[in-house]
Amino acid sequence: MSLFFRALTRIDSDLNPQADLARSWQSLDSGRKWKFVIDPTARDHAGQPITPQRVAACLEQYRAGTPPSLARGGFPNWARTSADASSVTLEFSSPNPYIARDVTVLKFFQIQGESSPCTEPQPSSVVIGSGLYFPKTWALNPQNDMLALPTDKAKLPINFIFTMDENAKAIKLLRGEVDVAQNALSLTKTDWVAGTRSDQFRIIDRPGVPVSYLAFNFRDSILAQKEVRLAIAHAINRDEYIKTKLLGHGSKAGSFLSPFLEESAPSDFSYDPKLSERLLDAAGFPRKEDGIRLRFRYKATPSREGIDMALVFRSMLSKVGIELTVEIVEPAVFFSQIRKGNFQLFSGRWIGISDSSILYRTLHSKSPNNRVKYSNPEVDKLLDQSLSLVELRARRPVIAKVQQIMAGELPYFPLWFWTNTAIVRRDLKGLEDGKISLSGSLLPLTDLHW
Repeated sequence: MSLFFRALTRIDSDLNPQADLARSWQSLDSGRKWKFVIDPTARDHAGQPITPQRVAACLEQYRAGTPPSLARGGFPNWARTSADASSVTLEFSSPNPYIARDVTVLKFFQIQGESSPCTEPQPSSVVIGSGLYFPKTWALNPQNDMLALPTDKAKLPINFIFTMDENAKAIKLLRGEVDVAQNALSLTKTDWVAGTRSDQFRIIDRPGVPVSYLAFNFRDSILAQKEVRLAIAHAINRDEYIKTKLLGHGSKAGSFLSPFLEESAPSDFSYDPKLSERLLDAAGFPRKEDGIRLRFRYKATPSREGIDMALVFRSMLSKVGIELTVEIVEPAVFFSQIRKGNFQLFSGRWIGISDSSILYRTLHSKSPNNRVKYSNPEVDKLLDQSLSLVELRARRPVIAKVQQIMAGELPYFPLWFWTNTAIVRRDLKGLEDGKISLSGSLLPLTDLHW
């Protein structure tokens, strides 16, 4: 999306907000207002100026358009948008220190024939974008690819090839039909390419911010007991999983926030099955005659990753007397049941984390994304306080305290961060090792050239 559409800001490879349609911005009224000065040279793909008035009209479509935009849910306190000759101002009913990053999801576009930008496109709509690239056509051709042509600010055209089958992806890569593949192959195939085709390809790795986690349902009377959650977490050998299943393409997580993020305050959590057994004994769950202490249901999707994780967790927890019944359900059913609270344990992955707003979304008792129904008045108070602190220096100790409490109470058990990997033909230049995005964005790949 970021290749074809611009927003007020963009996120760079290190997850810092940078100028895009807005060349500068500032917080006003303690974070309740954010003023963005629009680049006067900005143009869309039709050559029309992207003025502050057009940007404001676009943002109002996201805020109050019909049908409601899916992006609107990320801005619950957005009250109004206004424009003057050079800038756009977003106003909120309560402070929001994360706006400079959050607005990257509000992409600017125009539907041909519509008077207002950013109206809901229809299947037959002609979309006019605003980014570094524009597609030759929005319709996929019979070969399932999309040719992205560069504007005068980009270097080379990019042909995106869409292939679901992983073997087909690998074959296309080895035949020379594909020049770059980022996070496209399984870890085993990526290692195979690295080990056997190093003369053709270089592997660019960079630790990422996507984090996998184990979630506990607080509506369950047993899982609501902290000792049980801690016992489960201490029985999971994350080092072994990262080594044998992720093949080293990951790192243990001590928080939802990657160590690459300035607000991160990770806590160490050891693999200690003997401690798990002591915790379960103290909580009143001794081994029965069959050796079982507790039985839980664990929901997973039929993906290879999901099934592998479920089976490994089942084996690890069995060693401390916990029997895990794995329920494999289709993704649509999985997410529906998670939203309804119909689970005891499940694993998920958060992607695109660039700041501590993820903690508000997952831990605050009033947040709809708090699927585990965790409730702690102290955490709520700290999270509310964090929203009023626009300056990172002031917000950091408050967010550190939230992470400390999360590590102690464990509503979620952060498991590991995923590594981003790009497989690049050796004759391509322009992308230094380790300079792909922490988030997995494709934007850095546009620097490649022959």
